[in-house]
Amino acid sequence: MNSTQFYDDHQQIVKNRADSYEKVNETYQHKRLNYANVGATSLLTTVEDLSKWVLNFEDPVVGNPKLIAAFNSPSYLDNGQKIVYTVLDGDTIYHAKGQLLRHYRGIDMINHGGHDAGFRAFLARFPDQRFAYITLSNDENYNVLKNGMAITELYLGKELTAKRNNKSTSQNTSIKKSASYRAALKKFEGNYYNDELSTNYTIKVAGDKLILTHIRLSDVELNRNGETKFSGTGEQIFAFDIEFIINNSQQLSGFFISNFGAKNIRFNKVEDQH
Repeated sequence: MNSTQFYDDHQQIVKNRADSYEKVNETYQHKRLNYANVGATSLLTTVEDLSKWVLNFEDPVVGNPKLIAAFNSPSYLDNGQKIVYTVLDGDTIYHAKGQLLRHYRGIDMINHGGHDAGFRAFLARFPDQRFAYITLSNDENYNVLKNGMAITELYLGKELTAKRNNKSTSQNTSIKKSASYRAALKKFEGNYYNDELSTNYTIKVAGDKLILTHIRLSDVELNRNGETKFSGTGEQIFAFDIEFIINNSQQLSGFFISNFGAKNIRFNKVEDQH
């Protein structure tokens, strides 16, 4: 992997390095990545080098089959339970030493992705099919997951089970359910603030959907999992769970938000300022 390095000096000039971009008012602008935090970010690489990384899982040049098997196995908590990343489309996704394991439409999938500044990256492997795809982009608007899954559909479509369809077959029932659902969601609308993080989220109803917004992130549709529990994930945000806080007087005072790295971070509902 001769074109791969951890970039620990943001002033260093790297030959053939791509810049990252964002689109503002239909015009592209540079989105600078001008720090050098090694670990969760600042890895410079290419599709060719990542292909070598993928092939090493099948025929190890670095490590051995025992190490590769460990990498491809779920990570466990001290109590012996697998570490759950999230539940998506009915499938439980597990952590596995820097990877994510899931059963995607009937076949095993091992993947990981990331984003920083305008860069987007996603690598997915389907070991039983000996198939993998790598998507890299320097455009923050490029949806690596959606486009990568289209590649999977193209090459492995015959082996994939049908997508779930949760739409109602009755138009009248759908309309009544939609109206009732929309009315029930209105109570969750508002602005929510965490003083320690100095950040604010806004929740609003759009049609029959509950939407989470943030000034720096793309909007996220919240999926209802219970009376006061929702979940969500997006291109610029990790999968998360939200539980709204309702007191004995049935007043909504805020919500707890959790993901794989942080649990029950409280955001308090704040009154609109007029």
